[in-house]
Parts: sequence; structure tokens; C-alpha cells
Amino acid sequence: MPPLNWPLNTGEVIQQFEARHGDPELGGLLFFAVAGVNSLYYLDDLDKNYDCSREAIRGHPHDVIDVAHCRWATGTCITVLDLCAASLGRAFCNHHEDRELSIADFGPKARHSESLRARLPATALKWIDAVRSDLDYQKIQESAALVDAC
Repeated sequence: MPPLNWPLNTGEVIQQFEARHGDPELGGLLFFAVAGVNSLYYLDDLDKNYDCSREAIRGHPHDVIDVAHCRWATGTCITVLDLCAASLGRAFCNHHEDRELSIADFGPKARHSESLRARLPATALKWIDAVRSDLDYQKIQESAALVDAC
């Protein structure tokens, strides 16, 4: 992973976005997304430390550690992307229901996809489409589905 380098003060950017769109829930979604990205860097540090030392905490088997790290990474990646989609849904699509929107809700098979997509700014829609068409995203989605099926 490249070094963690937030080019902007994420707290300030999130507060400005929240204020601009007048939804107090936006900040929480975005702060949790940032925390998820930070946790992936922490996981990377743990993994590098484990790879160097090969010392397992409390003697856990090595394959269990690998599976745990894989689940942590895949689940967090999907969650962070979905939190960003939920933020876009609140900010631009006036979505305020109990269930937040996810990346999948903006896909062609989703129930209200056309109306949601029509409300997004072009740059947000471009981002959603880039995520959905990204091969790594598709692999992570498939991996997460396989792991959950186990």
C-alpha cells in the first residue's frame, strides 16, 4: 500500500460538505469512511509485522490469520465505498430512509437506479461508475460474497 497521506484536512472537508448540504448525518458517514481507510493502513502495518516476525498472537494458526486479514480488508473496502455512496445519496438524492444507499443501489439492476443516478452530479456519477466497473472492486465483491457464504 502507498503511504497514508491525506492531502487535505479530512475533518474540515467533511464539515464543509455537511454544512453545504445541511444534513448532520453526512459527517458521521464520511468520518466513518475515513476511519475505515485508516483501519486498512493499520491492518497493513499488522500484516507487515506478522509477515516479518511470523509470530502469531496467542498461537493462532497462520491460515486463520490470513483469512481474518482478508475478511477485514474486503469487508472494510466495500463498507468504505458504500459509506461514500450513502453520503452521495443523502447529499444529492434526498435519501433519508433507515437503510442507507450503497454502490449497488446506483447499478443498472437496482430498483430506483435511474432516478437516483439522474440526481447525482456528473463527477459523482462518474465515480460510482468507475467503482462499479473496476476489476479490483468486482473481485472484492466476489471474494466478500464467497467468504460470507462459508
